Amino acid sequence: MRIDTVPFNGPVTVGPADSVLDAAVLMRDHRIGSVVVVDGDRLVGMLTDRDVALAVLCAGFDAAATQVRELVHGAPVSVLPTATVAAAAHEMRRAKVRHLPVVSPKGALFGIVAHDDLLERLAARIHRIGQAVHRQISNGDVTGKER
Repeated sequence: MRIDTVPFNGPVTVGPADSVLDAAVLMRDHRIGSVVVVDGDRLVGMLTDRDVALAVLCAGFDAAATQVRELVHGAPVSVLPTATVAAAAHEMRRAKVRHLPVVSPKGALFGIVAHDDLLERLAARIHRIGQAVHRQISNGDVTGKER
């Protein structure tokens, strides 16, 4: 199953020069835990509510005066729309993230997929498999062969 078959919303984005406060307000207003940082259509990074909390509460940054670029470090993990759900889940586990940007082959931001989106998709697939097995057992077909 490819990642582009998983329904997901367009990402909420901010620019590197935007304030951390503006990014936090977007997260609050959209009820999300992260925003995608883009420069034009190029993926630059991710900013999470945890990043904001640690920077503002622990490091004492002024959220209104701090630019997003000051909290975003390194290239974010991303996948192509043709990646499998299993590959996306593996990348999330490896990078210890719950949101994964999906980029086009040319590097333009396509969307973002959340850990919960993958779980819902996989749960639905497991449910369908369970129903098929139940039908086979109910019909007395325990071998899985058609009659």
